Amino acid sequence: MTSNTKRKRKTKPKLNRLTPVPIPDTWNDDQARAVYNFCSALQELIWRRYHAALIDPMLQKRFDNNASDHIDNPTYPLPLDDAPPL
Repeated sequence: MTSNTKRKRKTKPKLNRLTPVPIPDTWNDDQARAVYNFCSALQELIWRRYHAALIDPMLQKRFDNNASDHIDNPTYPLPLDDAPPL
């Protein structure tokens, strides 16, 4: 299959909260790579300029997600053995 060959999907891509923009089914491999590379470069440039503004919400989200797994949770299993291995 050449890089100019168009690949058809069996079903249409569905939109959800993780993919708010539909990805065309008509891109060839070169077009898909070009868009991917552009988005990666754009992400890097945004991170370099705005990392201070971006990192606080990222850390807060991670903290919120891990809060339920905190060691103070009485149902959290403790990795203790009754007898040490010999």
